[in-house]
Amino acid sequence: MGSYEIVPVHSAPFRTRAQIDVFCQLYRCQLALEEGVDLKEVVASIAPPTGDSDWLEEHRQRLIMRCGVCLSGEVGRGRDTGERRGARKMTRMRSPVGVPR
Repeated sequence: MGSYEIVPVHSAPFRTRAQIDVFCQLYRCQLALEEGVDLKEVVASIAPPTGDSDWLEEHRQRLIMRCGVCLSGEVGRGRDTGERRGARKMTRMRSPVGVPR
């Protein structure tokens, strides 16, 4: 018989189906933002805070910040370019296996 490493429970990426759904929703919002979908639509579809996953909340806040950066570029130039000049590029969340792109 094989021997397996014991993994602590707190290392699991998602503990509930709701957390997986929130991740998928945030990921789709990020893709929409990158594809140039209307900023108001992207902001309206961002998942509400869950409170049970610090990692998901951190990525939700990053997405909100990125929307704010896009909005400030839109207001400053009168158009939506998706990025500001000189702004640091945000790291993109990786899609887990099985999440449609």
